[in-house]
Amino acid sequence: MSTDARKVRNQASIRALIKFLDQVRSSPLDYLDDLPLRQALASQGKLAGFARPSANVVAMTLNTAKQAASAVLDGGYNMLDRLRRTCLDTLEAVENRVRTPKRNSKIGLRSEIDHLKEANQVLREDLMVFTQAFTTSIKNSRNYAAQSDAATQELCAKECRELIAALGLVRTPLALRWINALGNIHEP
Repeated sequence: MSTDARKVRNQASIRALIKFLDQVRSSPLDYLDDLPLRQALASQGKLAGFARPSANVVAMTLNTAKQAASAVLDGGYNMLDRLRRTCLDTLEAVENRVRTPKRNSKIGLRSEIDHLKEANQVLREDLMVFTQAFTTSIKNSRNYAAQSDAATQELCAKECRELIAALGLVRTPLALRWINALGNIHEP
C-alpha cells in the first residue's frame, strides 16, 4: 500500500473514530459492556491501536493517529483526546448511575456526594485554565497595544479595566489570585 493510500485510510479512520465516539457519547448505555472499547478509552496509545471494522476504524500507532488527526481536525489530536476522555467519563458516570444504590439510601447519598465533589473539582480546574488563558490574553493585548499608537493604547487599557472589573464577581480563591495578579500588571 502506498504512503498516500495509508494517509487517506488513516484520515478516514480518524473521521470514523470521531463519529463512533460521538455515538458512544450520545448513547452510552449501548456501549456500557463493550470491554474492548473501555480498554481503548483508557489511554491515547490504546485508542490509537483500537480497531472496529464495523465502524471503519482501523488500528494505527499513536504517532500516526496524531498526524492523521492533525490533518483532519481543527484542534488536532488534542480534540480527539478530549473526546476520548469525555467518552470515558460519560461511560463511568452512566455505569455509576446504573450500578450504584438508590439515592435515598445512605450509600447512595454518599455516592452522590462523592460524584458531586469530583464534578466540583473538575469545574475548579476548568476555571483555573480559563482564568489563566484570560490572563495571558490580557497580557498579550497590552503588549500589542504598547506597540501601537496612543489611542489604541488608551482603548486597550479601558477595555482591560472593564474586563477585570467584570471578573470581580469571581469568588474562588484561585481565580481571585489570578485576577489580582492581572490587576497588578502595569498598563501600557
